[in-house]
Amino acid sequence: MSLAVVFASNNTYSPGVISNIAQIEMIDSSFADAYYIFGSDWSPENKEVLNNVVSNKNHYIEYNESDFFADFPQFLNNKKIKEFITRYSYLILIFPKFLELLDMFDKILILDADLIILNQMYELSNANDPIAWRASITTSYKGVDIPRPNAGLLLFCKNCPYKTIMNNIVDYIVKTGSNEIALSQIVYDLNVTVYNLPFSYNYAFPVSYSDHFELSKDEVIVFHCVGKRKFWNSAFIQSLFPTYRIIYDKYSLEYNSTSDDDIKGYELYRSFKNYGVFLRAQNEFLRKIPLLHEFDSIPEIRLNIDSLFSSNIRYFHNSGLITFRFRRMAFGMHRLYADCEVLDLCDFISHELQCYSTSKFKKHSYTSNKYTFYYDTNHIKGDFVSMVNTFDKIINNYIKLNNKKELLFL
Repeated sequence: MSLAVVFASNNTYSPGVISNIAQIEMIDSSFADAYYIFGSDWSPENKEVLNNVVSNKNHYIEYNESDFFADFPQFLNNKKIKEFITRYSYLILIFPKFLELLDMFDKILILDADLIILNQMYELSNANDPIAWRASITTSYKGVDIPRPNAGLLLFCKNCPYKTIMNNIVDYIVKTGSNEIALSQIVYDLNVTVYNLPFSYNYAFPVSYSDHFELSKDEVIVFHCVGKRKFWNSAFIQSLFPTYRIIYDKYSLEYNSTSDDDIKGYELYRSFKNYGVFLRAQNEFLRKIPLLHEFDSIPEIRLNIDSLFSSNIRYFHNSGLITFRFRRMAFGMHRLYADCEVLDLCDFISHELQCYSTSKFKKHSYTSNKYTFYYDTNHIKGDFVSMVNTFDKIINNYIKLNNKKELLFL
């Protein structure tokens, strides 16, 4: 079956496109029949490098913002879309154009440029369902929670109603202001069968899905560089993927400026033989964070603690009954959360918190069976640990009251 791989990127992200195409070809040159790159202002040098990688399969299409609004006039003067483009890029919203390629190919694989392809993608080659993606979170729609994909990797097959999606998806994007939510909703409305790929096909780290932390090197198929640090601007990320460093050197791709923290990170972790060893080490530490009162007690992890506490959202601790997290807010404040989906436990927590005269927690209901307890603080490190310890006591009381044997924390 014929398959085309599709990217959309500006010149900054071009090293990711080039290195991924080179890696796919090196792993399995028969995987893709063609590569389509919707590019914005790529330099002549990078276009030349692209052709040097695999010239007989590449199709570079210059696609600037004026082309975008000419193809999608519905997006003009839309506040949500303007905010989305300002935060991300108009290139993220052009995937309806990609679906046109299904007129020529049996499958199209849409990839973000900041992915790192590590192993052969057998599940994508063998996929027969109309759509395949990795969805680990949900979004509420028409009274139900539906899977929301990470759009970093999307597979569409010819047997999906791609023309209907093409003709209607823009209306969903305008309504939701999000390509991922729009895709979730239209797929739900059309009752399209979707294959949810294993987490290893879009492995984001650090991630908020703690049950997916323990993946070995051989198990990770596609690594996603979420956040500001990408392979081409971070010595820390570069140190984890030696294969990609070889590709960069081979094609003389440029590394952008590297921060002092990244250089420090590279020096700290260069002793790890592969990124799998590093991930396991950091994963083990992440599980212990809520139990630590001295966050600098392990010098090798100090850099990562600093980066974690500057992140927007990060889950630290997950149990079978409750999830702890925090979110950065304005003016140096953070909001601490304890999420719970067990109704009788929620009621028990509410009662127990009333016994703490200093309790600052407020209760909020997301759905009829999903609650969160939260409060705001400007002392994130100490208060986060204090929150976990408080809820740990409450949960232990709940376990004893309900004659449960144990509660396993991941």
